Amino acid sequence: MQSYDQATGLRPKQKKTAAGPEPLRNPCEVASKYMLPALRVTIARKLIEDYGFTQMTAASKLGVTQSAMSKYMSRKRGKAQSVPEKLEAHLDFLAKEIAGERISPERFIKEMCSMCMIFRDEYSCNCKKQ
Repeated sequence: MQSYDQATGLRPKQKKTAAGPEPLRNPCEVASKYMLPALRVTIARKLIEDYGFTQMTAASKLGVTQSAMSKYMSRKRGKAQSVPEKLEAHLDFLAKEIAGERISPERFIKEMCSMCMIFRDEYSCNCKKQ
């Protein structure tokens, strides 16, 4: 089985193997493993460093465990991807909205999906948007 490209977190173009072609991957699978952690770690750092959140509070706001937050902050998780520059302002805004408790869970999900699609496009994912 092919591995993911370390630089982009995306699969190289499919190649046939002795067992047949590689299975198709939903772009959201790739996103959940590589892109979302990179977005979360950026938001987490902003909440902790810019808004004085504790790891526990930031973890609660982002729907992850304190252990996961600790791994984000120590760069053991979410480090494979650098966030595209065009998302920095969006992430700043999102962190500000979370800190001010002005964002609903539904809107947060919508914003994360939107950023994930931009992230995918930045790395030329050959997947169609849904």
